[in-house]
Amino acid sequence: MPNIEKVELKLSRFDKFLDITGYILLILYWIMVIIAFQKLPEEIPVHYNGAGEVDAFGPKNSIFMLPAIATLQIFLLSALIRNPKNLNFSNKENLEQQIINTTKTIRFLKVGILIVFIFIDYKTIKISLEDKNGGLGIWFLPLFLTLILIPVIINIYKSWKLKQQK
Repeated sequence: MPNIEKVELKLSRFDKFLDITGYILLILYWIMVIIAFQKLPEEIPVHYNGAGEVDAFGPKNSIFMLPAIATLQIFLLSALIRNPKNLNFSNKENLEQQIINTTKTIRFLKVGILIVFIFIDYKTIKISLEDKNGGLGIWFLPLFLTLILIPVIINIYKSWKLKQQK
């Protein structure tokens, strides 16, 4: 049985692409929010209901909340997958492939969640500046859940297939 301490992973091109994309998007996100901040009214949307409609307003500096959370999630998840021993696998069979699948899923989720945050703040800025009656749209919640669930389901399926191979 392989020891998780000794597993050395080489990043695929797709892994590198996801990592670089995440950092570039994060930088662009901060630029978007900083530029928009100066133009925002004193009160902006800060919460949306399940139908994607604005249901709460707050101070304009709350526009920095999601970029701060996004930055934290990018760096924490990156630190988590940088070293495979940070991950816990009860099944030690096919350990290297499990680690590859899990780290790829986490990389995909990092970028996916970041895109969702960017979209929410983009719509918040647009609503604040132009479309006072706008919202995220009724399709936002199902699309967001799909974006998050698909990589998780794929990872579960791949893990199940690995378990069947032993």
